Amino acid sequence: MVSLVALVVNMTAVEIRKLIKSVQPDLIQYHGDESSEFCAEIGHPYWKAIRVRDRDDVQRAVSAYVDARALLLDAWVDGIPGGTGAQIDSNLMPEQVGRSWILAGGLNPLNVADALQRYRPAAVDVSSGVEESPGIKDSSKLRAFISAVKQWDEAQSQ
Repeated sequence: MVSLVALVVNMTAVEIRKLIKSVQPDLIQYHGDESSEFCAEIGHPYWKAIRVRDRDDVQRAVSAYVDARALLLDAWVDGIPGGTGAQIDSNLMPEQVGRSWILAGGLNPLNVADALQRYRPAAVDVSSGVEESPGIKDSSKLRAFISAVKQWDEAQSQ
């Protein structure tokens, strides 16, 4: 499955509607301070990124963003909305999220299988973990990441 996802951070409703019209993404990934009301008002399928700072953040998000297709759980880094390469503190994660969710933060080809085994998310998100330098993806790291996910997934179906 391949989906076109537009990642936005604190854009206005006017800007997002222009983006939807011109790019026609399958989903919007809200990665800023957008409220559940704001996301719903746009009326486009979305994921909501939640930076996990304490044990209650996940459950508050599950209750608030009921119409999100999924929650993307990422590490909290003060003042930075994402893309930090930091991992979620495992002590802050609930045993069950209670809905579809995506794991982000600090994933790379070497640790993604362990993260999948530990957390059991519906999907994983990677960025800095497959870069050769900031913003520049390394195709061999990307292939290794995908391979690690596929191998873990195949092992689960046996």
